[in-house]
Amino acid sequence: MLTRVEVHNVTAFDELKADFSSGLNVLIGENGTGKTHLMKFLYSAYEVAGGKETKSIRQKLEENFLPDSIGRLVRRARGRKSGSFEVFRTDEGVDRSLSVRLTSIDGVTMTSTDWKSDSTGQAVYIPVKDMLANAPGFQSLYNGHAIHFEGVYADIISKALYPAARGRRNSIQKELLELIESEMSGTVATEGEEFYLRATDGSGNLEFTLLSEGYRKLGLLFCLVQNEMLTKGSVLFWDEPEANLNPKMMEPVVKILYRLVDLGVQVFVTTHNSMLTSQVRLWEDKSPTKYHLFKKGDTGGVEYSSYDRLEDIVANPIQDAYEALLLKQIEEELNL
Repeated sequence: MLTRVEVHNVTAFDELKADFSSGLNVLIGENGTGKTHLMKFLYSAYEVAGGKETKSIRQKLEENFLPDSIGRLVRRARGRKSGSFEVFRTDEGVDRSLSVRLTSIDGVTMTSTDWKSDSTGQAVYIPVKDMLANAPGFQSLYNGHAIHFEGVYADIISKALYPAARGRRNSIQKELLELIESEMSGTVATEGEEFYLRATDGSGNLEFTLLSEGYRKLGLLFCLVQNEMLTKGSVLFWDEPEANLNPKMMEPVVKILYRLVDLGVQVFVTTHNSMLTSQVRLWEDKSPTKYHLFKKGDTGGVEYSSYDRLEDIVANPIQDAYEALLLKQIEEELNL
């Protein structure tokens, strides 16, 4: 479980110190405030924690950010500068940490304390754009050629293609699979690297290329639960779950997220959607939840604050946008 991060002079951040919930962490802020960057830092760090991982933190950062050079991750300024981020986690009763220092002249140094482990928990990053419809041939192309795709896209295809786990599923896993199946009216089947929706009514298989992108996201979750990429000790990073989903889907999506928490998965999501945060609000007293607010500061950096309850957030950009729209509509009605 990730417990804390400290960031200094990297990408959008001058200084950031954040503690995380063991359950659901909701990252809120305007565009350009570093929410996705923070998740990529955490994901990259967690990826190199696995005992079987052979790639270095430098390689993971280069894959997941695709900068012209690694030094570009340091905040822009004249002269030679440096930045750093330090990630803390608790795993198997052991406190672990990873510290990474970056320089604007492409230096990367890493120090760690018990960071690597043999834990079966996985880090899973779901990007905004669905990739399952593009899976056939993508991995071989990505591995053999210099195509300009962030590593998170290749990673999620690889993790979705793992076969279903053997053995009996526990009650939460069964509930999750049944809930997703109910929402999609089917399960997910694979043939080679092709994904299909297998209809519950027996009408046959539907190629993911013919399936709505919102249902593809649910299908991805089905795969990740079924093959136990999302299980106790795993961390899920999901960038804008609401993208391409009808607002009425926010309720089952949030329920899925909290049932994953009950399964032992720590969850991070970014969002710009009031329907999603409103659904989270209904759960915040029942399960560990923390809201992380990012906003642009007067000096160009990002200011950070955290809250345990949605209603306590000061200057919530999502709520402010909807209130501004409502006021505009009222003014137009009054002027008629």
